[in-house]
Amino acid sequence: MSYPSPPSRRTVAVGAFGVVATAAWSAPKPGFPTMATLSGRMPCGACAEPAGVSWRTTITPPGEPGQPLQISGVIYRPDRRTPAPGVTLFVFHTDASGRYNPQVSGYAGETNPRLRGWMRTGADGRYQFRTIKPGQYSGPVHIHAHLYAAGRPEWFIREYLFAGDPLIPQADRAEFARMGRYSPMVTLARSPNGLLTGERDLLLTDDPHRPWPPAK
Repeated sequence: MSYPSPPSRRTVAVGAFGVVATAAWSAPKPGFPTMATLSGRMPCGACAEPAGVSWRTTITPPGEPGQPLQISGVIYRPDRRTPAPGVTLFVFHTDASGRYNPQVSGYAGETNPRLRGWMRTGADGRYQFRTIKPGQYSGPVHIHAHLYAAGRPEWFIREYLFAGDPLIPQADRAEFARMGRYSPMVTLARSPNGLLTGERDLLLTDDPHRPWPPAK
């Protein structure tokens, strides 16, 4: 069985699963908890999880500039048929100008993102988040995503990408096409009210230390 390329970052160590009562969106704060990955430090969603996480969230505050965006999907167990309850999805991304926070630009702000949110699946495995389409700063436009659950430490999965982005390499497009509904490359549709919508299902693996699932 062949496996697609690994995500651009994978978690190798995480902090304690502390709980901090915060809103899904807030101004960046010095010292947002981070965790070690193979290519540097990244925000640790489990370390700063707010109270009362639901299966859906709105990340952006009222009046946030940008194209409104809604992403939804189902997280499945490794059998690809059974929804996975109790899984937390943590996502974060830049604003419409390509900044993770107003103080710094590009990668410098990645460890302290202003726009971030958490979702926890119920019995049906569903998740949904509303935000804005991120701005481009390096490579394809993307939304970072981490998953964690009981017995599964937080890990980084392939970013949400968007079909039609000319910065996605052709080789990656071919790879993603083989992944079907689990493809990280999301096709967006525009509703009459201007909301961009897309779907992406996620798949847990038998081995929590191999977060990137096989293509077929």
